[in-house]
Amino acid sequence: MIQARRCKTFLAGILVGLATLSSPALANLDFHTQDPTKQLEIGYAYFTSTRGMTGNRVEAAKWFRKAAEQGDLRAINILGVLHVNGLGVPQDTVEAVRLFRKTAARGDTSGMFLLGASYITGDGVEQNAGEGARWIRKAAERGNAYAMEKLGLLYQIGQGVPQDNTQAKMWYSRSVQHGVNQTQLASLRFIGGF
Repeated sequence: MIQARRCKTFLAGILVGLATLSSPALANLDFHTQDPTKQLEIGYAYFTSTRGMTGNRVEAAKWFRKAAEQGDLRAINILGVLHVNGLGVPQDTVEAVRLFRKTAARGDTSGMFLLGASYITGDGVEQNAGEGARWIRKAAERGNAYAMEKLGLLYQIGQGVPQDNTQAKMWYSRSVQHGVNQTQLASLRFIGGF
């Protein structure tokens, strides 16, 4: 089974991926902005200690929340990941699931993936591998490369779906085609065929 700790580490790792912003966009930070994209940039700068900003997760969370309150889906997901890990906000997996569900309902594939991961681990919601796999599949079918890779893993180990190496290979292959680095697929080696 995918362990909760491993999933939390993975979720923290994709935080940067969700908030990836170009360096030129960070060049002129406007601390009076009402633009959610610029608020995300400020939160990202605080979170990553870039552009001369001192790392401050509480301040980063404040800026992510501002963008989230305006409906920015990336910011809502980032805030959820912060709640899963207790980074700059109190750890609250129930709140994280509420946020992921909100973005998933709006068709956001990152929200679908994160909601599915929450069901797999049982963080903030009753553990249900089948429901988790269903949400992860929705995200994968809509082109989310992380979801494709995780769906491959679910098929590989038979968690929430029947164990099926053919399906695992197909989803791993699709994830590579959609941008997941081949080195991230090291667990596939024992299946063969690549």
